[in-house]
Amino acid sequence: MAQFNQNNAEQFKSDHLPVGWPWRFLVFSSLLLFISVLSFAGLTLGYEPYLNSQIKKIDANLASLSAGIKQEDKERLITTYSQSVNLKKILDSHVLSSKVFTMLEKNTSPRVYFTNMDLDVANKRVSLNGVADSYVVLSQQLAAFDNEPDIKSFLLEDSQMRENGSVQFRALLNVSDNLFK
Repeated sequence: MAQFNQNNAEQFKSDHLPVGWPWRFLVFSSLLLFISVLSFAGLTLGYEPYLNSQIKKIDANLASLSAGIKQEDKERLITTYSQSVNLKKILDSHVLSSKVFTMLEKNTSPRVYFTNMDLDVANKRVSLNGVADSYVVLSQQLAAFDNEPDIKSFLLEDSQMRENGSVQFRALLNVSDNLFK
């Protein structure tokens, strides 16, 4: 049979908290609540009306400035702005073929010259007819095309040795989009 403790006072004895702790916590919490309520009241009753009055003053200034501008001038400004935005869109999508010439100038051997060039922007192709001093110079020219990052691929379509020892050739270059923007 289990033994029961007959002393109820010992059995239900509670932990003893120090007397000062609960009231100090209550005072601290009350102080934080008071500061929060005071801050909210100050912002709502003082600062918000001040900001609203400043907004009204600025709106009144804008209205007076807007009233000083003629409707005809406003319409001309809107038309000019619209035209400039449309022009910017057109110029951003405009194809610049001058970069092709810069790229060719940078990558062409001094012993090679081009006699004809066809530019196909839609397919991003450049067709070149040219003359090189020899097949060695032509191979050096093709290696220069191979090392250019703006040239995706190239194809030597035709080459013929001429009577004077030079080589006439036709090459097709597939170029990147960056070259036209």
